[in-house]
Amino acid sequence: MIDCPLVHVVTSLDEATAGPTYSVARLASSMAEAGAAVHIETLGIPAIELSPKVVVHSHAAWKAGGHLRPAPSLHQSIKHWGADRVILHNHGLWLMPNAYAAWAARRSTVKLVVSPRGMLSAWALQHHRLRKSVAWWLLGQRQLMQRATAFHATADAEAEDIRRLGFRQPIHVIPNGIDIPPEPPETATNEDQRTVLFLSRIHPKKGIDLLLKAWSALEARRPDWQLLIAGPDEGGHLNAMRELSQRLGLKRVSFPGPLRGSAKSRAFHDADLFVLPTHSENFGLVIAEALAHGTPVIATTGTPWRGLIEKGCGWWVPPDIAALRDALDGAMSCSGQELRIMGMKGRAWMQQSYGWEKVSAAYRALYESLCFTMPTQDFVHGSVPDCA
Repeated sequence: MIDCPLVHVVTSLDEATAGPTYSVARLASSMAEAGAAVHIETLGIPAIELSPKVVVHSHAAWKAGGHLRPAPSLHQSIKHWGADRVILHNHGLWLMPNAYAAWAARRSTVKLVVSPRGMLSAWALQHHRLRKSVAWWLLGQRQLMQRATAFHATADAEAEDIRRLGFRQPIHVIPNGIDIPPEPPETATNEDQRTVLFLSRIHPKKGIDLLLKAWSALEARRPDWQLLIAGPDEGGHLNAMRELSQRLGLKRVSFPGPLRGSAKSRAFHDADLFVLPTHSENFGLVIAEALAHGTPVIATTGTPWRGLIEKGCGWWVPPDIAALRDALDGAMSCSGQELRIMGMKGRAWMQQSYGWEKVSAAYRALYESLCFTMPTQDFVHGSVPDCA
């Protein structure tokens, strides 16, 4: 049992389609339903449903603070937690809410778990490098890492990123969990109109430009296939990708925008193939979602999904145009039945290894191990039970 309060610190949960929004909300809910006292400290109102047992503390960012998202009330709230025996689980880096978690962890009563959430990969460190250098040295991000009691990584590659920076605290490798949707009714495949689906943020990291260029080499030879690029725009990148599609003269590429809820699930079910041509992902939750819906996947070596090949449910290739072109060409050469068989293998893999019951048990073990090693100072807030 987790006998001390568990406080998740996350900059925001305001994008319903984002992987961290889903995974942090689902983790908090699963721990609360298991009996833990769970709180979330965040900016804005969560855009995703949480267990009613999770206590959400929403704060407003200081508008003049720009991309760093400072929030005095969030700082005070996290500082308040630092007076108790508590587990702070910080998600992400580079912003002021993360720095607040580091400052609170100066207290001996605080156990700090840090989940980098992909923000220590080589690609991520180079993106906005100057901003991150300032945050690392001046705003407490280095202290956040130094003061961590333990790290959480979603894959071995992310654990290697942590070790490469010289940190030696324990690392718990726990994948993101996935809710397995109901199996869709079996329907006949429409061989006259087949679909490749991309569904994620429209962001430079995602490699959509590589995908469009690879697609341009195949579109004329594959008149029975279309490409859907779905997801929310980030920083105006959607317009850039639309313009690239037009310059390449592509005729069967569409940009339907964000897909949520039943529309998102339907898009996975309707797709014959899912592709994520990303440069870098710590996990790539959308890959797990696609597989859980029975859709085979093309992913890049920028993700930790080597198992796509081992499990016979997809392709794992370098993030470059030629590799994506060849993988797409090979996948589109498969019959509908062949792709369905691959998809069912992926779905079985998700049920066996990534269901929330198994993932939640690993998180509980992590939190319990920290709670039981707390100092024996009394709580400031008597309403919160003591650790054993």
